[in-house]
Amino acid sequence: MFKFKTVLLAVLGLAPFVAHATDEFDFYFADVAILQAKEVQRDLGVTNAQRDAMNVHATWLNTKRNEIAEQVKGGKLTADDADKKMTGYLMTLKKDVLGELTDSQLKRLREITLQRDGLLPLLDQKMADRLKISASQLKTLRDGFIENNKKAQALSDKVLKPIKDKYEGMHPKSVAERDQLQMQAQREVATARQKIEPDLEKIAQEFEDLVKKTLSKKQIDDFHALKGKPFNPSGG
Repeated sequence: MFKFKTVLLAVLGLAPFVAHATDEFDFYFADVAILQAKEVQRDLGVTNAQRDAMNVHATWLNTKRNEIAEQVKGGKLTADDADKKMTGYLMTLKKDVLGELTDSQLKRLREITLQRDGLLPLLDQKMADRLKISASQLKTLRDGFIENNKKAQALSDKVLKPIKDKYEGMHPKSVAERDQLQMQAQREVATARQKIEPDLEKIAQEFEDLVKKTLSKKQIDDFHALKGKPFNPSGG
């Protein structure tokens, strides 16, 4: 199964832009990016013909991305306008790629996406509507998540900022020395993160406890049901 944190993650969703008569809820929560994983394609039963069609859409996006880059480089497009254009292209890509799936495949992609995202979809209004989460319940969850996220960020900053400051003040005299310092910094960051892992897990657990305390048993059961059968990358 996917391993994930319930904190320090962003809820990313593109507005519904349905290509055919499919479930808007599935379309909204399904993450088109994870379709690149062979394990996900296997789980969904994506055919060679579907994969070829999706690759055509991906090639189209790459062309548009290159066009935007050239326009920005040539001063014909501002960075903000480029971001807006790219967002529109990504929405079109999602519509086109997911339009290649059958309704059952799209539903399964939504299930796998929800499994990956853990508890975070509970903060989305569309999920709240589906589970009949009240406005007060939703506010409690969102406020709790924001507070826990601040705790996690403060903890990370406390241990990682000194390392960042330390190496930013260094001026390697050669490429070899630079590479050596980068490797050393990466090791120190990995060690520091390992040390705070138990505290981050505790913060994540606090949010999980808040969810259990805030939502009814039916709401929690219905949420887990939306995740479907556990995703097994090995295909077993």
